[in-house]
Amino acid sequence: MSNQPLELTVDEEVTLRQFMVEDADTIFALIDRNRKRLSKDGVVAGITYQTVGDVIRSIVAPSNSSRLRFGIWANSKYTGTINLTPKDTKAEIGYYLGEEFEGRGYVIRSARRLFQYSFDELKLSEVYAKIHPKNKKSIALVQRLGFTLDGAQSTQDELYFSLPRPLN
Repeated sequence: MSNQPLELTVDEEVTLRQFMVEDADTIFALIDRNRKRLSKDGVVAGITYQTVGDVIRSIVAPSNSSRLRFGIWANSKYTGTINLTPKDTKAEIGYYLGEEFEGRGYVIRSARRLFQYSFDELKLSEVYAKIHPKNKKSIALVQRLGFTLDGAQSTQDELYFSLPRPLN
């Protein structure tokens, strides 16, 4: 990981910044406060990160080095995470937000900025999301962002939503 994390300005309030080791305590505190809800309906952050050390290891030696992992920072406060995992010409998006930060549009705005980066800078053809069928909030969020359900790629345990690169 380079010393200079990638930072994407979303708007005057929100910034996306790649994780740094210095963020580990803050990231872990949010996960720990939200552990129950981050451990169900296909969300695994509450299970994966049991200690601050787990968070540090995931930053220093990520299990998938191609994944772009950003903190969502609103007015310099860590509110959650948004990730982009490129594979060939497509990328999977994932996200979580602390419950106390829901309803403020942070994920919607962050996702739109990440789409711009994905299509304009990375030249991807599609961003997709795999969502557990019980995760109603996430399903509503991707639909609001313009994703469509791809029944052919969905399973009983995982719905596949896709957002193709805009034609313009």
